[in-house]
Amino acid sequence: SSSNSSSYSSSTSLFQDNSFVEGMGGLMSKRGLTRSQAHEIPNREQNVFMVGESDGVDTLVNDQVQLVKNNNISKLHGDVVSSICLRRSKLVATCLDKSFSIVDLNNNNNKRHVKLGQQPLDACLVEDDVLVVVCRNGNVFRCDINGNAPDPVIIGKHDLSAQAVAASDLSMCTGSKDGEVKFWDKSSFVVTRESKINRNVVTSISVLADTQFAQTSEDRCLRIWDSRTGTVAVEFPKERYIMSSSTCIDGHLITTGSRGAGTNTDGCILSLWDTRMSKKVKDFVGHNGSITGCAFLGSKFLISSGKDETVRLWDVHSASCMGQYTTFSAPTCLAVTTDYERFFIGLANGQVLRGTVDLNTASFHSVAGVD
Repeated sequence: SSSNSSSYSSSTSLFQDNSFVEGMGGLMSKRGLTRSQAHEIPNREQNVFMVGESDGVDTLVNDQVQLVKNNNISKLHGDVVSSICLRRSKLVATCLDKSFSIVDLNNNNNKRHVKLGQQPLDACLVEDDVLVVVCRNGNVFRCDINGNAPDPVIIGKHDLSAQAVAASDLSMCTGSKDGEVKFWDKSSFVVTRESKINRNVVTSISVLADTQFAQTSEDRCLRIWDSRTGTVAVEFPKERYIMSSSTCIDGHLITTGSRGAGTNTDGCILSLWDTRMSKKVKDFVGHNGSITGCAFLGSKFLISSGKDETVRLWDVHSASCMGQYTTFSAPTCLAVTTDYERFFIGLANGQVLRGTVDLNTASFHSVAGVD
């Protein structure tokens, strides 16, 4: 499943200390990149590079990025990382191994690994030190992550697999595989509204405004829900391919990522929607695998991840790809900070990567592992 980036926010004070940026040490791969392979890094206009592990530490430098490879970076989880959320100095990552990790980003040695029930975890969010997790069996958990021993409590349940969760300043929204969307009061974590639409298999939810949530589905529809009434306010025309991720900005712009169809990569696109015109504005073409995450980096850029093992930076106005790098394990989820300069990526091999983007030069600056 895919997670929405609107839930992935943190206060900008989280990154006032840049000491966590360690270069390119966190990218693990099945093949190395040595100094003799430097010619494989294209020129700065393309800004494309690949990184991996080596027997030791090696450094490659061009005009824009320094790559440091180190095979000592461990995996945060032993299975697919399903979602990431950020809050102040904490990163929380959920995993299909039925557990979640809490990492202090100022001190990687300060981390906790918590087993939660007997079902894979699909998505999470953190609000005021309260973690909410939705699970494959439909359960919705909450727990306090400020203490040393999180005590998960079931606050509700969907009939089938809970796929996504997002929260605005006023309410929380969860969605499931049975087509059901629930709205929750954030202070009491009590369901206030719920609605079910036939074949509306929820794939992502993101916050559009305080009372509006954007939701994608396997029925190929993008819907805007009003949390006050629990009804669909806008339903866009069906797309050709299933949309699997979404992100919102400025209260009216939505970007969705699609899966394509089978081995066909034609449908693996990002799409920009404008609620003021109630239509799709443009497509961003370049990924060769299902898109697993997308996020706005301010109003000028987008960042996306895909099963083609790439992370890409896009210009919103021209819809052109400004840069990319290859991870050698498929990204499964993506989170960005509210200053739009830092991002975190969960991988299918259990790793979590962190990196920075230079918005002035529209380029990736550095990436490292969260271990």
